[in-house]
Amino acid sequence: MDVNDSDTYYGDSWDNIMAKVHGTCTRFTCPPGTRVKVDAVPGDTGIAETWDRQVVELLELVGMKFVVMGTDGHSSSAWVLAPGGIAYSIQWMFLKKVAEKK
Repeated sequence: MDVNDSDTYYGDSWDNIMAKVHGTCTRFTCPPGTRVKVDAVPGDTGIAETWDRQVVELLELVGMKFVVMGTDGHSSSAWVLAPGGIAYSIQWMFLKKVAEKK
């Protein structure tokens, strides 16, 4: 089963809890094209991973803006694109929408 085609996935319940508590994204609230930022603080254990499997600490990405490309093979993570063209896989619970400028 492709998690992208499913309306339910075990990771969705955890993502929904984190979204309600911390205002973070889920695969439904931040669809492809949504502008997001990394929401991480010292002590968070999340990481980002590039297409070529390089691991990057989330704190190194704080302050950058990304565009959601879609979910990765695990519905609990998103592929996001940085302005320089580097794509990262990051768990939804570490992503927040960027307010659109009016």
